[in-house]
Amino acid sequence: MHVVGRESNIYELYCLAEELGKNFHVRSCVDRLAEDGSTTIARVMAKLPSSGTREVRFRDA
Repeated sequence: MHVVGRESNIYELYCLAEELGKNFHVRSCVDRLAEDGSTTIARVMAKLPSSGTREVRFRDA
């Protein structure tokens, strides 16, 4: 699993990750356009089934 920052909330990155069989968790503050521009990333993601949950604990460095 790769954890990326909000600068990585680009639909094309999700498509590439899917093609490569990679899993990403992306923090996003803007609901960007997706596909042909007629929908948003949130709408696309809402249609997909959950692949599971994972608890990740962080500690201060």
